[in-house]
Amino acid sequence: MVPQVNVIFCSGLYANYDNHDLPFAASYVVRFVNRVQGLVEMASYWAFSDIFEEQGQDPRPFHDGFGLNTVVGVPKPAYRAFQMLHEIGQDKVYCCLCLHLV
Repeated sequence: MVPQVNVIFCSGLYANYDNHDLPFAASYVVRFVNRVQGLVEMASYWAFSDIFEEQGQDPRPFHDGFGLNTVVGVPKPAYRAFQMLHEIGQDKVYCCLCLHLV
């Protein structure tokens, strides 16, 4: 019997507070999912919303909170990355980007 492997990740951006509300967060999610696909049974994101107790409640909608949604419910880039991956489903297209420097 093969043991189940679960991965819980704190968005991978924990040390980089400036990235949670930026497109970088989406690229991190897509890269992470691509790298662990087929290796783990389940992966989990740290927080669905920026509303949580540990840091107190910051009223600003974009304050680099750890959630996938802002305190007012606006989906952040990482949320949109998960949405895109869900819509793609199991389809995968392999491509090679070859850069020729002259």
